[in-house]
Amino acid sequence: ITLIFMVFTNFKLALISIIGVLLVFAFLFIQGNILQKKLTHALNLESNISSFSQESLDGHKTIVSFNRTKHFYDNFVENNKKYYNSIKKAYLISSLSESALSLISSAVTIISLYFSLELYLTGEIMQGTVILFLAYLVMIFRRMGGISRMWSNFQNGIASAQRISGLLNLKTHIKNSKTPYKPDKKNIKGDIEFKNMSFT
Repeated sequence: ITLIFMVFTNFKLALISIIGVLLVFAFLFIQGNILQKKLTHALNLESNISSFSQESLDGHKTIVSFNRTKHFYDNFVENNKKYYNSIKKAYLISSLSESALSLISSAVTIISLYFSLELYLTGEIMQGTVILFLAYLVMIFRRMGGISRMWSNFQNGIASAQRISGLLNLKTHIKNSKTPYKPDKKNIKGDIEFKNMSFT
């Protein structure tokens, strides 16, 4: 709605603002695609660390008995470094949106101010129109800041959803036999005894 008012007020100045908004959207789209890939990679590494840690804890006695503690420790440190570097890159890309938005908004504001003063000096627009346009620009880019933060959270959600979807779509290696063995229930005899059993 703000852009419509700007177009009706002065099309030349509004065009500068529209170009600025389009640049922000283009940047967010490109950044979003890169961020999504980086976050997906980081989530995969995080799940690998979790599963590796769980397996190491479950088999701690076996690892110690075979003197493989240093090997598992080195693997954990290496996987942790990979995850740290991956998530660091992802958050670095995510933080660029704020800087880029500030840069674009400042550039558009300066260019708009320059052209609006040129038009004011030639008598095409009034002093109030210059102030009005600057106020409109502040409103637009403040809203773009909110969109930028929402977009980063949205990319994080997409990456997490893709990870969950990938886990749900994993195909099992267990195959059902077309001719399963079906013993005669009348011939099944015996007892089953459980000893020293616990559930966690």
